[in-house]
Amino acid sequence: VDAGRFPGELLDGGPIQEAERRLALRALPALEAPGRIAVAPELAERAFGLSSSADADERMGGAGLLGTQEPPRARERLMQMAEADTDVRVRASAVRMLGKNGDRTTLNYLRAYPAAELAGDPWAETALDGALWELEKKFA
Repeated sequence: VDAGRFPGELLDGGPIQEAERRLALRALPALEAPGRIAVAPELAERAFGLSSSADADERMGGAGLLGTQEPPRARERLMQMAEADTDVRVRASAVRMLGKNGDRTTLNYLRAYPAAELAGDPWAETALDGALWELEKKFA
C-alpha cells in the first residue's frame, strides 16, 4: 500500500476498525519523519477541519497532518492549537509538529512557550524539548 494514501484511508475509515483508527490518529504526531508522507492537497485541507474537531483524537491527527505541511497557515494553526486546545495531548501534538515544520520564527515561539502547559502527561512533557531539538538542529 502506498504510504501517501494511508492518511486518507485512515480518515475515511478504510479497512480498519474504529479503535485502530483512533490509535493511528493519535500516532500521527509521533512520526519521526512526517515530511516523508506525501499529503495530497485535498487531504492537507482536511487537516484544518480535523484540527477543529470536537474529538481530541481527530485534533491530534489533524496536528500530525498539519506537521507535514510547510505553509505559514499550517504553522499558525498549530500555534493556535498549542496555545488554546483544552486537551494536553493535542497541545503537545501541535508543539511536536511545530518542531517538524517550523521556521526561525517558530523556534523563537517555542523557546518562549510555557512548558507548564504540557504538564501532567509523560509524552506531552517531552514534546517541547523534542520540538526545540529538531528546530535547533535544523537552524544550527
